[in-house]
Amino acid sequence: METHYYSSSLGSNITLNVFVPTPGSSEQITQMGHSAKYDYENGLPVLYLLHGAYGDAFSWVRYSNIDRYAQDRGIVVVMASAENSFYQDLRSGKKYKTFFTEELPLFIRNVFPVSREREKTFIAGFSMGGYGALKAALTFPQRYAAACSLSGALDIPFMFDTYKVEGEAFYKSIFGSKEDFVGSTNDL
Repeated sequence: METHYYSSSLGSNITLNVFVPTPGSSEQITQMGHSAKYDYENGLPVLYLLHGAYGDAFSWVRYSNIDRYAQDRGIVVVMASAENSFYQDLRSGKKYKTFFTEELPLFIRNVFPVSREREKTFIAGFSMGGYGALKAALTFPQRYAAACSLSGALDIPFMFDTYKVEGEAFYKSIFGSKEDFVGSTNDL
């Protein structure tokens, strides 16, 4: 389901892609004595799924079967765009770390039937999103039962030296200088 709202952390309207599992034809919820697969009242498990560089809120839907997997497992999946921010609060003013770790979970808990329990809250990401997922989980371990980094872009000093397409200015705009990054709280 595509959802739009104004984000105060980002200072703009944002688009979310939220998958909420629903009973299929073989899971009639009107049937007497039926044990519900989806516990909407107590909240469903939730997975925050972070895209990689140059991706967006719809990357996982376009390039994977995430909706099918989430339906099979009865889990809500939340996907939002982060530009090429590495899920950090940027010097330019957009606060992606704040958005993904504070504002977005609050919005999701208040609008969708998700659990508020740590044991049912997960975060994962691909490439840049893998960095963001681990950074969020290590910063806020009380919020996530598990985190997963798929081909995570975790070695930022290596990227400073290797990926000249983006250039050192790109990484400096996110993390500061390479020297400031090494050993900082951003250095995973």
